Amino acid sequence: MKKVLLVGLFIAFCATCWGQEQFFKSSIITKDGEIEQGYLSNLYDSKNIAFKKTPKSAPIHYKPSQVMGFTLGESLFETKIVRVFHYKYGSSYLGVTGEAPSLLTIDTAKGQTTDTLFLQKIISGVVNLYKVHYMDNSIYLFVEKDNVIRELPRQYYLSQLQGNSKTDVTAMLLRKNATLNYDNFEFKTYLDTLALVCNDAEFLKKLKSFDYSEKKIMATVASYNRMMGVPNSGIVKSKIPRHISFGGSVGKVAWKRDVNFKYESTTYNFAANAYVLMPLSGLNRKASAKIGVNYFVYGNERRSMTILSGSFGLRYATLSGPVRPYFGFSLAISEQFLNNKPYSTLVPTILETGVVIPVREFYLTAGVCLSPVKYSLQNGYQLIAWNVGIIF
Repeated sequence: MKKVLLVGLFIAFCATCWGQEQFFKSSIITKDGEIEQGYLSNLYDSKNIAFKKTPKSAPIHYKPSQVMGFTLGESLFETKIVRVFHYKYGSSYLGVTGEAPSLLTIDTAKGQTTDTLFLQKIISGVVNLYKVHYMDNSIYLFVEKDNVIRELPRQYYLSQLQGNSKTDVTAMLLRKNATLNYDNFEFKTYLDTLALVCNDAEFLKKLKSFDYSEKKIMATVASYNRMMGVPNSGIVKSKIPRHISFGGSVGKVAWKRDVNFKYESTTYNFAANAYVLMPLSGLNRKASAKIGVNYFVYGNERRSMTILSGSFGLRYATLSGPVRPYFGFSLAISEQFLNNKPYSTLVPTILETGVVIPVREFYLTAGVCLSPVKYSLQNGYQLIAWNVGIIF
């Protein structure tokens, strides 16, 4: 009864807090070029935003093809049609003897993709610079001049067999442990693209080779704009409003497998966790990174097992409707205590599912979790727990 009362008091205390999705005073740019003031969700991605005309009106979802852009705080996003490369991680034998490391390469089988996206404008001048979270959870950068936009391809590598090595049986046998049969190439095509866009002899004399990074590319474009007389080098990048949510839940261990309780039952059990949700804004409206602390305990008069862990993972949740399903997966560092004494340190997985119910300015949750996903004698245990809680 005490536990139920504490949970009730906790929920009442949090009723004045904000919910997981917040709307900030902002604006959208319509297809006609008009600016419409309203409120924009802090959860967005490259192909979806949620906009309210008033704080209490229902949100309207827009795709890039439906508007010319939007503002969020002081940040500007514009709709652009872009063409991007597909990348993948593959083996490169560049200067390596033995097993090759995994380095970024172009996925030649997929080639390039053309898509319409919301791009964040980070430099506005004679040359504009944009960024976006897109395929493979990666950041893509684009430069634009005279309304022509180009991707700045990332730094990538290609390893190609020398001509005679393709048919030389001896070379094939040695290929795994040597680099002599490969021609290796490193591509910095983004430098060529910057040179093409800037197209200024004086500036190109100063352009030196550098490794791909957002910071260095920003500095290069800003330097060119400054040389062309653009105030403040054209830098418009600013902090995007975000909201970090906090959650907690309590419940029971509903089912377990444990080598220490193989031949006897338990008379008590309890489960609890506290966590932080950080929305992956710009990457996926429905996804959040989750950092949590988890606590499970069960036992009887003779012995008890306590499992305390810290976890990091992802949660994916529906953002509309009176009942919103969610799914999550985390990896944890776990310490087991048998009869309150250190017993074992493990790295278990945690799989969770449940529902989120919005209640005014906070959220109720109900769910179950499985940990670890796969039972083994090395893990020593597997449990399923149910829980109820809140997010604020």
